[in-house]
Amino acid sequence: MSFEPVPGPDNKRTEPRLARFDALEVEVVLPSHVPEGEPPELLCAKVLDVSANGLQLQLGRALPTQFIPEIRVDDEALGHFDLKGIVRWTRRLPGQAGWVSGIELLEDLDTHIVEWKEALCTLLDDSAPDHVCF
Repeated sequence: MSFEPVPGPDNKRTEPRLARFDALEVEVVLPSHVPEGEPPELLCAKVLDVSANGLQLQLGRALPTQFIPEIRVDDEALGHFDLKGIVRWTRRLPGQAGWVSGIELLEDLDTHIVEWKEALCTLLDDSAPDHVCF
């Protein structure tokens, strides 16, 4: 697994972004798009970058802003995390099929948000000026 901090003046996050150069895919669970009693719809998404507080995902279709999907991360090296987030923005990929969405992770007690932040903390160099661990 290879992660690398992504610098940039447009970074509005409170934690540094980490770009992944080998494939990390997640499942996005869309429970509100199916009839009651049916299993939720799952979308496969490629992770473009992550931070302790969010994800940037590439998907085959647009997610509406303010939508709250569940996100399942299952990575051999990073671990398994059930997260919940809110879609803050969605943009069409220029010149190709697909969409990119920015997801802000929510501090929900029914998720693995603390474990997620701890796992990302171990990937960052402690000397980074914007690195904060709990």
